[in-house]
Amino acid sequence: VANEYRACGRLEESLFTYEEAKKIYDELLEPTDFSYATFYNNLGLLYQEMGDFKLSVECLKNSLNIVTKYANTRIEEASTHTNLGASLFHWGNEHFEEALVHIEKAFVLFEEDERKNYHYAAALDVMGDIQKSKGRNKEAVTYYEKALELTKTVMGENYAYQRLLEKIISTPVAEVDKSEKKGMDLSKEFYEEKIAPMIHEKFPEWEHRIAAGLVGLGSECYGFDDCI
Repeated sequence: VANEYRACGRLEESLFTYEEAKKIYDELLEPTDFSYATFYNNLGLLYQEMGDFKLSVECLKNSLNIVTKYANTRIEEASTHTNLGASLFHWGNEHFEEALVHIEKAFVLFEEDERKNYHYAAALDVMGDIQKSKGRNKEAVTYYEKALELTKTVMGENYAYQRLLEKIISTPVAEVDKSEKKGMDLSKEFYEEKIAPMIHEKFPEWEHRIAAGLVGLGSECYGFDDCI
């Protein structure tokens, strides 16, 4: 039920229900029972959606510690590495290298699987984000495209597919002369360089809810402007 609440965006209800489930687990299960691995993984994803990446990382590390104690749990371990890598990446620049380690571990585990698992696409997606954050746009798009192909094969053209497609379209792979940049390009740069860091610093609790766009009647809002 907590997973269903999380899936439909009722995050506070989801958190309450996870807490109720944990009370039962604590009463009936051993601390290393595999059910705890699943529980902490799902709770970590909830905190991820709530923007609390510190707690998300804590939960996912708990999950990983339990998963690795069991045999024949390669996919579960790989998925947990993926989720942990994503939370570390979104937590901040100082955690990028640790995020990269977990994504690379996920790759090794996923590559052992003859039938590529859907969660492999998530690992490819996060690796694309990491590459893009380092300014390696060409490499980022390569990972996004692999994730896109796998997502379409396994799940069809769902929400994740559309989101990946948007990432590919919005990631330039060639250097652009500043004189050729349009108003939308300049506005996007302004947001990414000035506004996004300010939001992250001053309004971290609202960061995951804030959207930004260029609005108005000027030609640059429609992409019809030129360098002059």
